[in-house]
Formats: sequence, C-alpha cells, structure tokens
Amino acid sequence: MQNPIHSESNHHHILPWTPDFDVKLTQSECCILIDLPGIDEDDVEIDFQDSCALISGTREFEHDLEDAEEFLSIGRPYGRFRLQIPLGASVMANHATARYKRGVLKVRVPVRRSHPLGDEGEPLSARPNL
Repeated sequence: MQNPIHSESNHHHILPWTPDFDVKLTQSECCILIDLPGIDEDDVEIDFQDSCALISGTREFEHDLEDAEEFLSIGRPYGRFRLQIPLGASVMANHATARYKRGVLKVRVPVRRSHPLGDEGEPLSARPNL
C-alpha cells in the first residue's frame, strides 16, 4: 500500500484513496456498502449522475506531524476519496436512501419493477440524506 503521507520540501500532502465497497443488485434494489471507519457522516457526499452513484468524502489525518519524532508505520489511508459506481438505467435515484452505521455507509436505490434489469428507468438526479 502506498504511504498516504507525501513529504515535499517539508510540506505534507494527503494522497487520494479508495475505500472498500460492495455493490449488490437484486430484482428490487441496488445496494451499495462502503467501509468508511473513522469518517464523520457529515464528511460524506452522495449524488447521482448519468446512471452512476457519486460518493465522495474525506478522512482527516488526525496526528500532529510536528510532535511525532517518527512514524514507524502509517497504514490507514487519509485524504479525499471519490467513487463513481455505475448502477444501470433502471434504478430510481430519486427514491434512494442512505444509512451510516458503525463505519459502514449503506446506500439503497430501488430498481424499476415494471422493467427487467437493464432497461430504461427514471433519470438519475437525486441526493439522499444520511
């Protein structure tokens, strides 16, 4: 794994990262589960555009680099993340719901029942609240 702290002329930069996630599609919904431990729900944004879920946020680096003599290891990712997850045209983003519990974000997006999976659905243009 790449070290998330990059030092350049004594300036520290946090590198982008990608959280682990699963996407499950059933006859009634598309369910996205994203592991986001250590991130406040207010630091997560969810949007839908062009048949994709756009999920982004930031995990802040909470350690004072000046006080540490040295880090023996930094293995947890920090900084901004952005996921673009294709969902298919049959999802109804305006009915999406999101829940954040114990570091896992669960986004549920209903699938149009009147069409088989993969057919044209409602336009994606919604923002569920956490």
